[in-house]
Amino acid sequence: MINQKRQFSNLEEFINSSLSTHQQLEIELASSLQNCSNAQSIKLELRSCQNNDQNITFLSSAIASCTNITKLFLLLENNDIQEEGAKVLGLGISKCTNLLDLTIELKNNLILEQGVQDLGSALSSCILLKNLSLNLINNFLGAQGASSLVSALKSCTKLQNLELQIGYNYICDSGMINLASAQENYTFLQNLILNIECNEIGDDDLSSLGSAFVKCTNMSTLTFFFSHNKISETGLQSLSFNLAKCPLLSNLTLELRSNKESESSKKRFREQIMKLKRLVIRGIQF
Repeated sequence: MINQKRQFSNLEEFINSSLSTHQQLEIELASSLQNCSNAQSIKLELRSCQNNDQNITFLSSAIASCTNITKLFLLLENNDIQEEGAKVLGLGISKCTNLLDLTIELKNNLILEQGVQDLGSALSSCILLKNLSLNLINNFLGAQGASSLVSALKSCTKLQNLELQIGYNYICDSGMINLASAQENYTFLQNLILNIECNEIGDDDLSSLGSAFVKCTNMSTLTFFFSHNKISETGLQSLSFNLAKCPLLSNLTLELRSNKESESSKKRFREQIMKLKRLVIRGIQF
C-alpha cells in the first residue's frame, strides 16, 4: 500500500474524512483562521507537534487577521520554536488589541533572550488585558530576556489575574530587577501565580519581590514557586515580613524546596505565617 499524504486546510473536512485510513497527514490551520475575522474566542492546541519558526510564521499571520478576538489560548509547548518564531508570534498577537484574556504556553521550546524580548515588546500592545497566563518554563531566557519581558508587561496595568511561569531559565539575580518594579503597576491584580524555580536567585531579589507583593494592594491569592534557588534565613524573614503587610491576601501557596535555609529557620517561617489569621494556607512546602 502506498503511504499517500493527505492535506487538509479545513477542519470540518478533516473531521468528516475517514480518519482511520490516514498514514501521513498535514493540517494547515492558518488559511482557515484567516476567514475567522469575526471570531471572539480562539483556542489552538498544538502541543508536541514539532512546530518550528516557519509554522509559527503562518500561524501568526492568521492570528493577526482575527482583530476582534477578546480571548486567545495558544498551547504550543514541547515544540521547536526559536527566536524568530517567538518574535513573529508576538507580532501577530499585537494586532489583537481587543484582547482581554490571553494564554500562551511555550514550555519546553528553544527560545533565547532576543526571542522573549521581542515577544514581550509585542505583548506590551495588549493594554486591555485582564487575564494573562504566560508559560516559558525550560527555555533559555537568561537574565536579560526575563528582565525585558517583565519590563514590557508593565504596560498591562489592567491585569486582574496573572500567571507567569519562567522557571528553569538561567535568570539569576539580575533578571529579577524589573519583575519587582512591574508588579508595582498591577494595582488591580487579585490573583498571582509566579513560578521562578531553579534560577539561582538569592535573598536580595526575594526581598524585592516581597516588597512588590505589598504594592499589589488588591491581591487576595498568591501561589509562589521558588524552589531550587539560593535563599537563606534572611530571605525567609524578609518574605514573611512582607506577606504580613499584604492587606487583602487571604489564600497562600508556597513551594520553597531545596534552598539554603536551616531547619530552624523553616520552622520559624512557618510559625510566623501561621500567625496571620486572615490567611487560608493552601500549602507551605520546603
